[in-house]
Amino acid sequence: MESPVLRRVCREAGMPDLLERLSERVTPSDLQALFLELARMRAANRGLPALRAQHERDRNVTPSRADPRSLERLVVAALDATPAYDAIELSPVEPLGLNSQLAGVHQNNVLATVRGTELVADPTVPLALEAARRRRDGVDVVRVCAAHRVLRQQPFAPPALQHFLLFAMVTATRTRSDHTSEVDALVEHVRSYLAIVAAARDLGASVRRAVVRISDTVVHTAAMEAGATVTADVSAPREALPADIARRLGRRLRRLEVAAEALAPVVAELDGELLIDLTRTHAVGYYDGLQLDIDGVTDGEPLELADGGSVDWTARLLSDRREHLFTSGLGLERLLPDGG
Repeated sequence: MESPVLRRVCREAGMPDLLERLSERVTPSDLQALFLELARMRAANRGLPALRAQHERDRNVTPSRADPRSLERLVVAALDATPAYDAIELSPVEPLGLNSQLAGVHQNNVLATVRGTELVADPTVPLALEAARRRRDGVDVVRVCAAHRVLRQQPFAPPALQHFLLFAMVTATRTRSDHTSEVDALVEHVRSYLAIVAAARDLGASVRRAVVRISDTVVHTAAMEAGATVTADVSAPREALPADIARRLGRRLRRLEVAAEALAPVVAELDGELLIDLTRTHAVGYYDGLQLDIDGVTDGEPLELADGGSVDWTARLLSDRREHLFTSGLGLERLLPDGG
């Protein structure tokens, strides 16, 4: 038990091993009944002034500032921009522990319920479950997407809320030695997001163009282990590395080169800019392979729009390391004229 608060609570209750007893000796159904009764007792003791005060201070329950009419038009535009993807209306909740077990997200960053579920904090995670089911049923390439409002518990700087609308896509298939399954998925996701950005401009978004950056966790890790000085935002992968390091990486660099070659005409066609950024450290431990992020260029600061990459989730769900999954998500409210 790491939390001093939990240690104090157990000590004051006269049972230092309270958590162990509850987690190991009480059945899940009995534990649920206990938590439900505690919730009922606490709810019964709350007055309306307390509820009103929480509504005003708690960013978990504060309504979004986004115009719902503009937001719904943007959702429709996003769905229209991704006709090859099967759209799914996700449940508000998912199995308890899905984020921590599959995606490695700390459980404290997910809002759990007392009924063995947790609120969706990342729509790509339940989409991965659906993709694994379809792959198990024999679908060759699974493409699914969802627009879903998520709730996260890690603190965001005000005035940001704890909940926001994400448009997420996942592509699942069998991996191939020539990297085409991974590269094809990356290209499809980028094409879709650039089409969504273009549609958002037609709806009044201030994003003038998009900057697409790609990386590769394998190359990044190898470069860091070699102590290489890496150059950010270059046009070709080998320009990011000293020549001797690039030669030493050999075939490990090929996947990123193939991705850059495939993406270049797509990004140019949709009036974007493609850059290679091997200095990226964000989510390097989360993804496994190609990484993607997209920023919007406005008259002010760059606007972070989308993030994605390869993960091993379907490989683990199906106990088959040849399974490949590419996931990504875009914050739709960031594209609204008022920024959401």
